[in-house]
Amino acid sequence: MSGPYCDSYFIASPYLLDAHADERLPYERLLGDALAGQGALFTRQDAVEAAWAAVDPVLKPRRPVRTYRRGSWGPPESDALIAADGGWLNPSRSNKTTA
Repeated sequence: MSGPYCDSYFIASPYLLDAHADERLPYERLLGDALAGQGALFTRQDAVEAAWAAVDPVLKPRRPVRTYRRGSWGPPESDALIAADGGWLNPSRSNKTTA
């Protein structure tokens, strides 16, 4: 016979592929428990709402974001942050100090 030859035969495998056929996948178990009313795996609504009540204020911006031109020293409102300490002095050659 010329050309490739292929023959098949049975061999005993140490792997039992259907040994876990009766076990459900994790999502199958989760959805099955939800449909069956098993609440032990799920967080109650009041607990979820309490968690969001703690996190939500941090996620919501309290003040609008101030935009400024690239390369500048920031928006004019930033000067108010340091005004009580004498203000901000933008670095330049004329105001450099030497040690």
